[in-house]
Amino acid sequence: MFFQLSKIYCLILFISLLTTSFAVAQTNLFSLQSLIEDVYKTHPFFKSTAIQRDMAKLSIYKEKSFTDTSYSISPSFTNTKPVSSSPFSSQETTSLGIQSSVSKKLWSTGGILGASVALNSSNSTYSSQAQQFGLLDKYYQHAIGISYIHPILKNKKGVLNKIGAETKTLNYKQTLIQLADQEQQFVLGLINQFLDWYGHYRELANLRDRYTISRSLYKDTKKKYKKNIAERVDLIQSEDSLKNLEQLIILQRAQVNSKINQLSLILSESIKNKIPKLNLSYIPKLPSITTDILKKVPHIALLYQQKELLEFQKQMVHETNRPQLDLNLAANLKSGDSSLGDSLGFNKPDYSVSFTYANSVEKTGYYVDDELLQQSLNNLALTIDNSILNLQASLVDMSTQYESIIKVISANETRLQLAKKRVKQEIKRYNHGRGQFSFVVQAQDNVQFVETILLQNKISIYRLYINYMTTLGLLDESLKKLNDESII
Repeated sequence: MFFQLSKIYCLILFISLLTTSFAVAQTNLFSLQSLIEDVYKTHPFFKSTAIQRDMAKLSIYKEKSFTDTSYSISPSFTNTKPVSSSPFSSQETTSLGIQSSVSKKLWSTGGILGASVALNSSNSTYSSQAQQFGLLDKYYQHAIGISYIHPILKNKKGVLNKIGAETKTLNYKQTLIQLADQEQQFVLGLINQFLDWYGHYRELANLRDRYTISRSLYKDTKKKYKKNIAERVDLIQSEDSLKNLEQLIILQRAQVNSKINQLSLILSESIKNKIPKLNLSYIPKLPSITTDILKKVPHIALLYQQKELLEFQKQMVHETNRPQLDLNLAANLKSGDSSLGDSLGFNKPDYSVSFTYANSVEKTGYYVDDELLQQSLNNLALTIDNSILNLQASLVDMSTQYESIIKVISANETRLQLAKKRVKQEIKRYNHGRGQFSFVVQAQDNVQFVETILLQNKISIYRLYINYMTTLGLLDESLKKLNDESII
């Protein structure tokens, strides 16, 4: 009888494994990597972060608009009649003119380059007496010019003009860090949901395998009871165990369906008939913590970006309060004549060179702002040190838990082997009449319990690993590594 029951037990296990393998082969597997790739491509959250990056980048371009070329055009018309009359003054004068200018701030020097054109004509009416003296009734006067203002002290090389662009660039770097961290946290939530789905599915598979074995044992016990080989209490206990497993399967199936429904809302395709693919046989190693890694941790990196911004602001406060010393250069060509053609000779040049100097005596605002920014930098340095200490404490705690779970998993695997051996021994003792059927059931339940604990611990260590890498801002790198190792 012992050999018969053992063969049945082994046959059931073989059929169960064969059925599971066949089902896996026939059903599409769905990996964690597939989940992440789908969400990256289709989820509104990642489309939104991409737009936010573009917006932050556009704001930098806007701050560079001060180098845009500007121009102006001013046409004019005047007609005047003098209040007092004189034999030699015009009785009426009509003037037409147009003035145009163009200017551009230079990015490299901070100087302002300008050019101008002025075209004017006048038509005067004189008395007959005045005309005898040869007064001109028509006259044309024109001028073209070029100018350049070059900062020598304040705004040297255009640093003040670039404040907006530099500030937006630093803000852009902060935005990239914040958005990358938000994306990591979003993906972390998805990974946890996938691990929940995988855990529930594997527990459901274990329950089904356990149910197949229990059902076979129930049928065997029923036959023995009819032959008066087994007691009625054994039959009742076997049936109760079977009904309990049916209840557990219903509850576990509900957990699996719940996770499938939740993930289906996020994904672009249905995963109703798919099986979560995950290989938990490999335990990844935690990376060694270096100073460079700590500086790249999202909330630490943001603090360093804030420090860079404060240092830039301090530098600009100093630059803003420097004495102003500008070199002004200008050159003009002018011409005028009663004939339009002769008035376009532009043969009368003039030039000018001048300096503009301005400064503040007390500079009270400068000293206060400089001191405030320095104190802010000092305080920020302390905040960075404190944040790094807290981070290191958190990492030590997680790494300690990690090592503990590794040892627990090793113990679970040993315990599982012992539990399976106990099932064989209890079956042997029961078939030889030296044991009770309840001991067989307890041994089988213990195998299921240990398998569940082992599964939960393996999932827990991956949760801890993913959390650890996310804390360091290395989630993408860790997922790539797990994908290369065929884990996800």
